[in-house]
Amino acid sequence: MVGHIINTFLFQTGSWIYSQIQFQPCYPSIILSLELENQEQFPYDKIFSLQNLSKRRQYWERIIRKSATHYYPYFYHVSREEGVQLLHAHFGTVGLNNLSLARSLGVPLITSFYGADMSMKLDNGLELSQKYKELFKSGTLFLVEGPAAKQQLLLLGCPQEKIKVYRLGVDVGSNCRQAPQNPISDKIRVLMAATFTEKKGMSYGIEAFCQAAQENDRLHLTVVGDARSTKPEEFKIKENLHQIVHRYQMSERVNFLGFIKLKQLDELAHQHNIFLHPSVTAKNGDNEGGSPVVITEMQAAGLPVIASRHCDIPQAVIDQETGFLAEERDVTQLKSSLLQLADDPQLRLRMGRQAIAHIRDQFDARKQGILLGKIYQEIIG
Repeated sequence: MVGHIINTFLFQTGSWIYSQIQFQPCYPSIILSLELENQEQFPYDKIFSLQNLSKRRQYWERIIRKSATHYYPYFYHVSREEGVQLLHAHFGTVGLNNLSLARSLGVPLITSFYGADMSMKLDNGLELSQKYKELFKSGTLFLVEGPAAKQQLLLLGCPQEKIKVYRLGVDVGSNCRQAPQNPISDKIRVLMAATFTEKKGMSYGIEAFCQAAQENDRLHLTVVGDARSTKPEEFKIKENLHQIVHRYQMSERVNFLGFIKLKQLDELAHQHNIFLHPSVTAKNGDNEGGSPVVITEMQAAGLPVIASRHCDIPQAVIDQETGFLAEERDVTQLKSSLLQLADDPQLRLRMGRQAIAHIRDQFDARKQGILLGKIYQEIIG
């Protein structure tokens, strides 16, 4: 039995964590979480969450964790009762916060790092290398998405022999359908999908689209995503995106949809022709760590992707084969790639087909699930 630990099961954009649990066939799993969200979207039988306990019990759990055990007693007892043999923490901070739980249970701890948890500067001035020192020393294994993410973890002081590259897969069985190829007279539909954080590079993408759209009146853009209510800095980004569209007088050709369900995003993918995702390193150091899974999902749907040479994105998008890569913040390169794909339906078709083949070969969630099971088996023995 594997115990997956995550603070919130499951946030709207967390399909890549769900896939790791859903498609790993070797060991049954339980989920340990602090909070619950989107249960209809990510159903699972064995979820044990503090949120389901009484308010009094939750208060008691937090007091005991803070003053005595450094772990939640509820998680300890559930893990014992369910026969957990290994804990898999999702995000570095979650791994750090559950070291004591793993020690008390006497089980190994795997921690997956995903991006901000290994790149974002801390407000308290503490270096990430100091923060994770004990985790790197006592944790059993650390999973990252690619060579760039591995290098980030090495720079933080993680022992090389404890790092393993593990690609996040997508469900190619349900998603691999070719995006439409429009007749000359039809619209060319571009899709962007991301939370409005600085590292997603949304402003550069929308600027590039507006410039390209001035030269090609068939181009239209759909923007999926929004600012989160708890992040005031994201509302500044949102305001800036609307200002860019207004400045170029593109309001009729740019459609902001806000947050939508994953099923709706899948449907949109098959109605669009190009996916745009120009990630950058934010001022506070935050970056993608590996590669955004939405890029993988869009390629599985047959969309050529325009992205940036950032972190492990070049592992997911093969430049000139499954899409185009631009330098970070290079609006001119992004614009040029948009116009090239908009003007050449055969290029879009060829890149889309190559994208599907690439994702089937390297990012199939079922193949990756078997690999994750083997990683567990090596550790559990």
